[in-house]
Amino acid sequence: MKKVILSFILLSMFRLYAVRIEEEKYLTSILWQQTSAEYRALCYQAYNIAEMRILEQKENTSGKAIVVDVDETILDNSFYRAEKIKNENFEESFGYWIKQEKAEAVPGALEFLHKADSLRFQIFYITNRDEKYREFTTNNLNKLGFPQVDEQHLLMRQNKVSDKTERRDTFSEKYEIVCLDFNFLRA
Repeated sequence: MKKVILSFILLSMFRLYAVRIEEEKYLTSILWQQTSAEYRALCYQAYNIAEMRILEQKENTSGKAIVVDVDETILDNSFYRAEKIKNENFEESFGYWIKQEKAEAVPGALEFLHKADSLRFQIFYITNRDEKYREFTTNNLNKLGFPQVDEQHLLMRQNKVSDKTERRDTFSEKYEIVCLDFNFLRA
């Protein structure tokens, strides 16, 4: 019986230690994203490369489009994730965060999309946020000054389908996609 109790205690301690290590890694990644010059530089570098790509196409932008993901590509949600770590009793969902309309722009995203807009590219925003959050997402993007945020250009998740392929296909037949997502920006 003592061996069973001792084994249970050791197993529980090991599990708590493993969970704590995971929390520390998560916290470290969020702090890096929020405070490091390297993260900002990498974001600007990515968007500068994207800008070079669209400048190559600027002569005839008719029928050309840029497709960007929303969360962690153009909107920084690290403050939501930090709140969940900081306050262990934080019971709010990501939906609560969306309704706050407090996400900030990822460094370089706004400047790049304004440049694309000025060159008359169509800009499509694709997100796995549920359709019920359209108003809040639109408000957040508009508060930050993102261009072309409207019903046609903001494609929300429908019917719990996370795969974005079908949504991309709705306009990929009509437009030549010059830039597609920037998922490599994720920390």
